Amino acid sequence: MTVEQFLVAFIPQLLATIAGGGIGVFGVWLAFRWQQGASARDAIDRAVENLLVRIADYVADLEAYRGDFEMVNWGAGGRPQRQMPHAAVVSIAVELVRMRTKGSELAIADEIGRAWSLIAGAGLDKRGTACAFLAEAITMWRSGATPEAVADRLETARQLSLKDDDVEISADDD
Repeated sequence: MTVEQFLVAFIPQLLATIAGGGIGVFGVWLAFRWQQGASARDAIDRAVENLLVRIADYVADLEAYRGDFEMVNWGAGGRPQRQMPHAAVVSIAVELVRMRTKGSELAIADEIGRAWSLIAGAGLDKRGTACAFLAEAITMWRSGATPEAVADRLETARQLSLKDDDVEISADDD
């Protein structure tokens, strides 16, 4: 076999091997990117699910505390059996959602955090209802509702959590 015959046989095989290897490396890279994106979405969904469970538990604890608080005989020096539920568990879950969210969804996650900050500081009688609107906004967000619809629900939650004399009035309401 001469050098010329060797090169005629070897070069096409070498080119085919390089092209096949390049396609294989590109395919592995593309599959990795797709898997990474799916994994990030799954992490957000798990964090949102955790947040919704925490909100539900918090509202249940609030209602139990309110019931206990109203049953106390204050004249006899009574005290509620339960402690006032702390909002930290929900706050941590909100921050976890914000931490996992990236890109265009980060603005909505930030709005959820702002709404929760107001709800956590609201009066005891307003928190449960405001939490319901917050949970509805979160569910709408993850199910693909328009950002305007989600923002509307978050605004309702924020307004419900304000004191009666703090209700914000927009310029359009004049």
